[in-house]
Amino acid sequence: MAGFWADYARLRTVLSIGAGIAVALIGLMALAEWRTVHAAQLPGMPTVVPLAPSVAVGLLLGGVALLLLATPRPGLARRSAGRVCGALTAAIGLLGLAQPVAHAATDAAAGWLLGPSATAHDQLGAAASVALLLNGAALVALHTEPRWRVLLTGALLTAAAGVALVAMLGYVFEQAYQPDAGALAAMPLLTSFTMLELSLGIMFARPEQGPLKAFFGGGPGNVVARRLAPALILLPFGTGMLSMAAVRAGLGPGAAITISTVLTILILVFIVAGTVRALNETDARRRQLLADLADERDFTRTLLQSLNEGVVVFDADRAVIEVNRRWCELSGRSRTELIGQRPPYPWEPEVASGSDELVVRPDGTTLPVLAASAEVPGEDGRPRAYVATYVDITDRKRAEDFLAAHASALEQVNDELRHANRRLERGTAFKSDLMAMVSHEISQPLSSMASLAELLAADWPELPDDTRFELAVKIDKNTRRLTTMVQDLTLLFQLEAGAVTARRAPVPVADVVESVVGALAAPTPPISVTVDPELYALGDRSHLYQIVRHLVSNALRHGEPPVEITARRHGETVALSVRDHGPGVPADAESRLFDRFGRGGGLGLFIARHLVEANGGTIRYEAAEPHGARLVLRLEPAAGTRPLG
Repeated sequence: MAGFWADYARLRTVLSIGAGIAVALIGLMALAEWRTVHAAQLPGMPTVVPLAPSVAVGLLLGGVALLLLATPRPGLARRSAGRVCGALTAAIGLLGLAQPVAHAATDAAAGWLLGPSATAHDQLGAAASVALLLNGAALVALHTEPRWRVLLTGALLTAAAGVALVAMLGYVFEQAYQPDAGALAAMPLLTSFTMLELSLGIMFARPEQGPLKAFFGGGPGNVVARRLAPALILLPFGTGMLSMAAVRAGLGPGAAITISTVLTILILVFIVAGTVRALNETDARRRQLLADLADERDFTRTLLQSLNEGVVVFDADRAVIEVNRRWCELSGRSRTELIGQRPPYPWEPEVASGSDELVVRPDGTTLPVLAASAEVPGEDGRPRAYVATYVDITDRKRAEDFLAAHASALEQVNDELRHANRRLERGTAFKSDLMAMVSHEISQPLSSMASLAELLAADWPELPDDTRFELAVKIDKNTRRLTTMVQDLTLLFQLEAGAVTARRAPVPVADVVESVVGALAAPTPPISVTVDPELYALGDRSHLYQIVRHLVSNALRHGEPPVEITARRHGETVALSVRDHGPGVPADAESRLFDRFGRGGGLGLFIARHLVEANGGTIRYEAAEPHGARLVLRLEPAAGTRPLG
């Protein structure tokens, strides 16, 4: 219905404005003619626009009010001015009903404005007064929203139009054959026509508030109104016109009544038949529309039930109004249990589960779903309903978990491969370094031993005893050197394989240091030893021997004498240091000092560091003053060892 009023808004505005202009012009022309009659001092009523002065003023004010209020949404100033004009129109009608009380006032005003002749003919009449009062009141109540005012406006306009129509009908029958019917013609024909035009103009200004509303729409009542209302309004006039024509043709009143009655019955039968046919067509269309709606509803319901996704339909208040079969399966509930549910819904978890949407079933189990929601907008733009869809993603989650586990396992394998590659790279580097060291460190004593043994074997008879002894000593020295190197390599292999374990026990530090110094080959370099004989460290004796031997060998090989060995209790550790008086370690080589082949291509300090760590100790380098290198070893003291003090 709102679409109809929007489509025809311009047309009904034009009709309303046209009616207002016509009514105002009729009233204005009547007043102008009254002024002409007064100026010419002519007796009687005006002949062109024969309206009483009060009627002319009321119609002029009513037409102006209609012009001001004809637009759909007039501004405040126009609405106020229009209502003032409408109130004045109603006041004129009210004054007409109050005669003879107000007769003197209206006569004086008419005489002053239009002359004495206007006073003599200013007979407003009850019907005209009522019509002006009703139209004026309708103009005042126009463009109001409360329902009772809307109903009041429609009632006023219907009554005003009815008064005008009755007056016009009385005029027709008076002219036809019954002079006594002149009592119905309470208004002159022009007055009643103009009053009707004003009423219709007001109706077109707001058709949704007046009786015109019944003529638009597709309902059976609207069809009956469109069919019967024009006939009921026009039929009496047509009957009167036929009777008037019959009387003037000399047929007499009886024949005129018979002819008009027969024609009226025929017209009514035709109208009733057409109305019945229209109602049947409307009913057929309604039935077809209902059938189409039922088919569409069944199709929609079938489509909804056949979807593989769970679907829930909510109203504007989020109450469940429809669900499909799949959602009943996913939620584990029947349709009866689901319809009418309101937030919080029983299938929603009490605690949020992160990014995953879960559906809680009655048995407490959860189902991962992919949820989506959309609103259904109404004609006013506000949500009319909501539709939510739920897709079971259990298989997808299982696949995601499998892929995640596979990716984790693959990453673990990749980590193992990376570690293996790093070990392989270290092993390759170790092999290269070891081959270089072996080719250099082992080949020299072997070559020396081979040469000395060959010389000793070839010239044994000619060699004196002292030369033989000297050569044998050199061979023994190289043999010991090779033995030490082989032991170091064996220990190095064990360290690389992680096969070295420390059997820790109290070890007398002084005995270990003396054993190392005593095993040095002659001539013995200058070495000073300052160790408390009662000092015991917790560690593996063989490991401590190897550590001290490598520290002393490093000092003798890379430093300068004298070499100082000191050991004492220092707090909660036993500190053993080996110092030489050589140039020390260059600053750029300090970080690599304890690496494999870190200093001079040897393995001693690398082996010493790993053995110290295996025994729970630490080792570090310090630059000695004024020059030289100091290597400090710290181990855990054995029970009973007293601090130096």
